[in-house]
Parts: sequence; C-alpha cells; structure tokens
Amino acid sequence: MIDRFRCHRRRCALVFMALLAGLVALATCGGADDVAKIREQAEASTEEILVEISMYVLVDDLADPDTEISSRRSEEELTVILDGMNEIWGQANIRLELETLDTIEVDPAVLARVARGNIRAFFDRLGGSNPSTVTGPGSSLISGFYTKRAGGANGISPLGTGRFMVIDEPTVFDHRVSNHEVGHILGLKHIGADRGRLLYSGTNGMTLTQEEITLSRYIAMELLKAKR
Repeated sequence: MIDRFRCHRRRCALVFMALLAGLVALATCGGADDVAKIREQAEASTEEILVEISMYVLVDDLADPDTEISSRRSEEELTVILDGMNEIWGQANIRLELETLDTIEVDPAVLARVARGNIRAFFDRLGGSNPSTVTGPGSSLISGFYTKRAGGANGISPLGTGRFMVIDEPTVFDHRVSNHEVGHILGLKHIGADRGRLLYSGTNGMTLTQEEITLSRYIAMELLKAKR
C-alpha cells in the first residue's frame, strides 16, 4: 500500500510540475490561444471546488512535549486557522475541507533539525516513521504541518509535494502564512509589486487577482483529477 501511495504522490507531483511548466511555456512562447482556452476552462466552472486538507501539530512526545522543539499549538487552534484560510480562498470559490486533524509524534532529533531550518529532515521521513494517516492512500491533496520553528522562515512548501509547514509564531497572521503556502501548491508565485496581495512575501496581504484565481482553480481541478 505504501509503495502504491508513493507512486501516487510522484504522479501528482509530476502532474503539478507539468501543469506549471506548460503554463509558463504557453505564456512565454506566444501561445495566446492556448492560454485563453485554459482560462476559459477554469472560468467555465463556477461551482465551489472542494480541496481536502489535513493539518498536523508536530511534537516530540505526546505525553510530555519538549517546548524547545515541539509546537505549542492545539488542534482547536488549527480549526480556527482553517476558517481564516477559507475566508481568503472564498475569493476563488475554493474551499479547503478538513479531512484529518491530529497531533503526531516526531523523532526529537528530526524536530531539532527542522528548528534549525532543515525541513527536509522531516519531509524525507514521511514515508517511514509517521502514522499512516499522513502517508496512506487516503491522504489529503494538501497537508499542513505546524512546528515550533523552521530556521528563519514563517512557512515553506517544498515544490511538487502538496505539503507545507508553518511555525508557531510567524511575523504575519497564522491563516495568511498558511494560505500563502497553499497558494504556492496551487501554482501561484511570489509577486513584488503589491503588498496587499496574498503572494507578496512577508506581509498580511490577502487579495488574489483574477489571473491568480483562474490559475489556482485550474491547478486545483487538474490535481483533483490526478488524485482520482
């Protein structure tokens, strides 16, 4: 089952990378008609898009967590964050639907490395020591992991994984940094001209342009197709 799931993850990552590469190629090589078709496809469907998300608090010990490396967040706090995330994604008529909410125990040595900025130490372990709810065939399209620290970043989303990580005390609103990373998962890139935008780095901007709405809806629909 795990091997099948890993193949599925790789397939979704390849689909995601191919979608982005194709859109970039079309935009830069003069494929205006093809870009218009993609836009029409994304805009033709106006119904709400439901995207499954799972959210996890990371601790080194469930009974007695080390506050130096374990997240202090509660599961209830994550549901509040999710409510705020859905207010933002309402602009695109995308709803993040909670599938799994859990606190998971992670090797303290791994969490210590994550705290120093080596998030790969954690993501490389997802196929092994963590619960099957994280790695099993029923895993969500998007998974968020909440940790004490991650070097100097508020959050990060490894390209093509459908996963993101957010620290306990970011410099922006919790739901905003979570959604900024989800934006990357849905194909959006950093922008540098408007501090009010969701994809402007390091601010509390929360707005999406029509182009970003179109792209995020298109990527969400295609990733959901690939997951089936």
